[in-house]
Amino acid sequence: MRRMIKRLLKKYKYPPEEAENALETVIHQCEQWTDNDSDNYNSLLNETRKYDFHNETYPPMAADERVEYYTPKNNNKNTLL
Repeated sequence: MRRMIKRLLKKYKYPPEEAENALETVIHQCEQWTDNDSDNYNSLLNETRKYDFHNETYPPMAADERVEYYTPKNNNKNTLL
């Protein structure tokens, strides 16, 4: 794991004088991450929430109404610009 972190630090040109501190920080974060109880995360995933965004003043729309922005005046394709 340390070797992989050192390679990443070197790849992204992390300053060598700060590399040891960064290595220890990443190792510490990984240890904390693995120590967390996964039951807390599973209980959050199983919760169901319903969000109600209906507004009575505006009907639900997926997109704006169609607007024609440009209409060519001459439909002849052989004209030069």
